Amino acid sequence: MADLLTAPHAVAAIVLCIAGVAKLHSPAGAVRALRSAGLVVGAAVVRAFAAAELALGAWCLLTPSPPGSGLLACTYGGFAGLSVALARSSASCGCFGGGDTPASLGQSSLSAALAALALASALSTPHGAGWIITRPPVLAATLAAGIAGAAYATVLAYTALPRAWRAWSVS
Repeated sequence: MADLLTAPHAVAAIVLCIAGVAKLHSPAGAVRALRSAGLVVGAAVVRAFAAAELALGAWCLLTPSPPGSGLLACTYGGFAGLSVALARSSASCGCFGGGDTPASLGQSSLSAALAALALASALSTPHGAGWIITRPPVLAATLAAGIAGAAYATVLAYTALPRAWRAWSVS
């Protein structure tokens, strides 16, 4: 089971790292999103949480463990709930820093799926990035490219898909 969960778990960890880096760089979108949800916080709080996201994502990517995967599951579970609240008020999500990507139930579903994956990983610990690079070169390159592509697609599902869906459904 560890082999099966390794790539998806790495994707979830990388996406969390990307979100953390984006919010460290530009916390304003997350500040607005949290205020829309009734949580009045400043940029410093968002940046502190973003640093924690980055640290958790890196931990889960490099040395997955049941506690790390459990925290990853809780984080994505919290994002799922927050996305539902923000989607109900038609607020932007602030998931990846700046921008005005509208929150959607699709984002909530994606976060819930990543939470479920992380929970499964907490029960059956996947391999870390070191295991991937010790595979035969062709396999390691294929895994790395697949994980990078899947992480990119997941970020697009959070950021570009809601806007595209909304534009298509309005016309």
